[in-house]
Amino acid sequence: MKALRIFIMLCVIAQTFSAWGASNAKGEALAVLRLPAGMQLTEESLKNGEARRFIEATAESAGGKVSGVYEALSLINKDGNIFAFIVSDVKTSDQLIAALKAVPGVISASPNRTMRAY
Repeated sequence: MKALRIFIMLCVIAQTFSAWGASNAKGEALAVLRLPAGMQLTEESLKNGEARRFIEATAESAGGKVSGVYEALSLINKDGNIFAFIVSDVKTSDQLIAALKAVPGVISASPNRTMRAY
């Protein structure tokens, strides 16, 4: 739960800075996925087991692919949440986020913000 709070806080901070020169990286989204009941969340399952296949299937059903999984953040939370970076070559960030939010098991999806210092 603490990891989810940290992730949400980072998303809020990213949204706050969006008025100061930040923009969405095209076709990129950060997603929090709920692991289905009965699946084990381990380092091995995130790398090449059933959890990884679940993440890939979720991304594919939204028209994207998995670019990265935040393994450490996913493993320290006790709620079975997985934090992933999803990309699409054909969808905009807004389209990808909308598609992800429509997939069962997706708790949240937000744009990957590109930050610039002024």
